[in-house]
Amino acid sequence: FLSLSFSSCSNDDDDDKDSLVGVWVAENMLPMYEYGVTTSEVVGHVKVYFQFLEDGSLIENDVITYIESGKTYTETSTYGRWSATENHLKMIVSFAEPDENPKENADEFDYTYQFANGKLVLSYKDEETGQLITVPFVRDQMP
Repeated sequence: FLSLSFSSCSNDDDDDKDSLVGVWVAENMLPMYEYGVTTSEVVGHVKVYFQFLEDGSLIENDVITYIESGKTYTETSTYGRWSATENHLKMIVSFAEPDENPKENADEFDYTYQFANGKLVLSYKDEETGQLITVPFVRDQMP
């Protein structure tokens, strides 16, 4: 997702650690469920990478590992935008094929976010269970 360089001034370093701009990876792999099935059977795991660019564009890479086959592949978004105000983060992302107009087929996600101990912590309410889900991200590089 992207790397930034700053002069080695402590103020710049402090500003950088609390900036969304850059590459963030989920600290833990997330469960992946069979598409379109509402059962709780986990069919794989996903390592999610976000690259927040200064111009408001967003790249998401999902490194997916299927449990049954052990096969791993990376899926890269074809369209992405982000915006943040105070502690609210809105992301619009699509994995649609270019001929399907990714911008029109994008999904919108709303999170609250905070920085804690050098991590970006995203929180959202699970639509099915109503449970608050919290996912910590750490700075990294795109796979």
